[in-house]
Order: sequence, then structure tokens, then C-alpha cells
Amino acid sequence: MNKNIDMTVGKPISCIIKFMLPLLAGNILQQLYVFFDTMIVGNYVGIKGLAALGATEWLIFMIVSGAQGITDGFSIDMAQSIGKKDEIELRKCIVQSTILSIIISLFITIIGISFSKYILLYMNTPEEIVTL
Repeated sequence: MNKNIDMTVGKPISCIIKFMLPLLAGNILQQLYVFFDTMIVGNYVGIKGLAALGATEWLIFMIVSGAQGITDGFSIDMAQSIGKKDEIELRKCIVQSTILSIIISLFITIIGISFSKYILLYMNTPEEIVTL
């Protein structure tokens, strides 16, 4: 096993910081994406584009949060496999979580493409914003 991922060895604070840094970087990059997306759409597409972005932003946040929650669940089995130093079980967990992630992603994509207009209209989003 790779000792870089063994959080059972070493000082707890350094393990926590090593674990936290990629999560922090991911959150910062997500916020930068929203910032630049808003800036570009606001400057080049106009007010209707910005309104469309605002109407859909929370839906995208919900999907991303759901995906993060699912992957957090996968990490429990992976962490237990790493703790037991069971490389075979870890590989099984990785394969199973990858397959399930692909299936869920396809399902969410199909649902999103099929029903996004209806969801936005149900949220009382103006028709001219929905059709952009």
C-alpha cells in the first residue's frame, strides 16, 4: 500500500491538513468557475443570459452536491479497505464505484436533458429565459 494515503500513521493534524488541501482546492476552483461564468455571461451575453444562469445555478449546485455525496459514500468502503490494507477489496471498491458513478451520471444526464425545461417552468422561470 502507498503510505501517502495511510491516515492511521503520523500526527493527526498533518493528516487532516493533507486530506483538506485537495478538498479546499476543489471548492476554490468551483467558486472561480461560478465567478468567471457570471462575469463572461454578464459581459458578453447580456442580462437575459445572466438571468438564465441565475435560474439554473442552484440546479447545477444540487446535482454537483448529490454527486459529491455519492462519492463520499463510496469513500467509506475504500477507507475501510485501505485501513485493512486489503488491496484486492480496494480495487473492487474502485471498480464498483466507477461503474455506479457512470450509471448515475448517465441517468442524471438523461433526466436533466429530458426535464430541465419543465423543472425551470415549474420554478416560475420566465419563458424567455427558459428558451435561451
